Amino acid sequence: MSDLQMVTVFAMTQALLLAAAWIAHCHSLSKLGELEVVARAHRPGGGQRRR
Repeated sequence: MSDLQMVTVFAMTQALLLAAAWIAHCHSLSKLGELEVVARAHRPGGGQRRR
C-alpha cells in the first residue's frame, strides 16, 4: 500500500471509531436516564415525583 492509501484507511478507521464511540455515548446517556426514572419510580415515596 502507498502512503496515501494508508493515511486514507487510518483516517476512515478513526472516523468510524469516533462515530461508534459517539453513538455508544449517546445510548449510554439515554439508558442512564431511563434507569434513573425507573429507580425513582421504585423507590418508596419516589413514585409521585415523576419528571
